[in-house]
Amino acid sequence: MDVNLCTILIQAFFDLRPAFSRLRTAQWACLTVLGFCIRSDDSGVTSFIRAFGLRPSSYQALIDSFHSQAVKLEVLNQLWLRVCLRLFKPVIANGRIVLACDGIKAPKEGRKMPSVKLCHQSSTNNSKPDFVMAHSMQMLALMVEGLGGKITSVLIGSRIHEGLVFSNRDERTLLDKMSAMFHQITSGSSQGFLMVADAYYASAKLFTSMISQGATMLVRVKHNVVGYYPILDGKKQGRGRPKKYGKKLKIWNLFENRYDEFIEIQSPIRDERHLKVRYYVIDLMWKQIQGKVRFILSDHPTRGRCIFMTNDWELSPSEAIRLYNARFGIELSFKAFVHTIGGFGYHFWMKAMTKITRGTGTQYLYKATEEYREKVREKMHAYHVFVNLAAIAQGLLNYC
Repeated sequence: MDVNLCTILIQAFFDLRPAFSRLRTAQWACLTVLGFCIRSDDSGVTSFIRAFGLRPSSYQALIDSFHSQAVKLEVLNQLWLRVCLRLFKPVIANGRIVLACDGIKAPKEGRKMPSVKLCHQSSTNNSKPDFVMAHSMQMLALMVEGLGGKITSVLIGSRIHEGLVFSNRDERTLLDKMSAMFHQITSGSSQGFLMVADAYYASAKLFTSMISQGATMLVRVKHNVVGYYPILDGKKQGRGRPKKYGKKLKIWNLFENRYDEFIEIQSPIRDERHLKVRYYVIDLMWKQIQGKVRFILSDHPTRGRCIFMTNDWELSPSEAIRLYNARFGIELSFKAFVHTIGGFGYHFWMKAMTKITRGTGTQYLYKATEEYREKVREKMHAYHVFVNLAAIAQGLLNYC
């Protein structure tokens, strides 16, 4: 059988069909994914019309397909994860599938687009402004192995997690929303998962959530992280309640105090076999979760010093160093998603929305009417459908 893009796409959509409650919506979604792959420009929805030579009357039908409630996003992400596990060779660490997460800002100047807000983006690139009007998204990606042992990432799901507050009792943070998205996408899978993230996600709340669901984490931590030695003797000494933690230790000081105890190995990072890496492992109590975690100190000759933290006791230090450095693959996927796929090229305005001004922050909707809130939810659904279909298109192109 001739394996080409159309063949792979049709086979993939047979598996994704349960995510659409209407056949026509599934057909429009299939056409959209193919359009992401073959269009010559990224000028929004009209580029799909030009790519396939459709009649102008098809434009409204295509717009309606993004807004349709026949698309079940959670089911779509779950099924796409299963398809990726079948198509690709996922990175496995101690029997756990490795996922990566990160946030990205999608610049938007629309004055009638819900959830657009003034976002801060930290970067060492001088061409990037410090603040930009954008949709703040968080994405989850599957780490996969390619030719020659190269590790890259395939985007699995994305959500806009900032800019809207529907209830004044909603106290969820970005970390809470990332945890919810992670469990929604991975629910129903019998396999374990290891999530790799940067220092922003080194949160006790996220760690606790992962532990409760049987998942593990590997994160980089800041230089000022501290740990505590466990209490070896539980006997009460003197007045007052017994101590929970022993002596406090600044982890970064171990680079100076115990450097002679570091173990030297060949760099586990791809194409760095000629380099040597030194590491040190110590298990300490982390007061934020009131439990024990493992700290891995890494000293790389060119990448510098770094501290990793994990609750996976079977993860070897060399594998932890390799996986975290491979996490950069999600940044490359972001770059291709923005500039090649055009995954943020949606321009869906909300006619009933009050115009916002530049510099506007979070939009609070708990005083708005239910009809207005429902229109906002519908528009957010359209944004999510567009971005997640673009992620599927990018994954299929990676496979090809």
